[in-house]
Amino acid sequence: MVRTVLPCPRDRAFDLARDLELHPKTTGRSRERVVSAPHRLAEMGDEITFEARHFGLVRRLTAKVVELNPPHSFTDEMLTGPFRRMRHEHRFEATESGTCMTDMLEFAFLPVIDQLVLGPYMKRFLVLRGLELARLASEM
Repeated sequence: MVRTVLPCPRDRAFDLARDLELHPKTTGRSRERVVSAPHRLAEMGDEITFEARHFGLVRRLTAKVVELNPPHSFTDEMLTGPFRRMRHEHRFEATESGTCMTDMLEFAFLPVIDQLVLGPYMKRFLVLRGLELARLASEM
């Protein structure tokens, strides 16, 4: 679980987090990009294909938005990709200083690799993405 405070109202934070044009600006060295998506803002039922470089390898992952509760939360699940399973829940709670965004990421690859390598790596990825979203929110 990763929490990030975004300096903007909850509805704006919700839209920033699901803005697929903005997504590449928040993913740092992995250069994650959207290969295909039906909408600019992720919507219920959308299937979105991402491509990124992780551990020196270019990987593709297709996820589907399976829950959407504006502006409180949305959840996507992997349909195809490198994991055995992946589920990413995004929650948004209004605070005095803006919005607290909580990322809950569940995934499975191989148990030992999950714990020793991928867990810390994915947490760092979410922390850095959250910080970039906060920076962009403060500039808009």
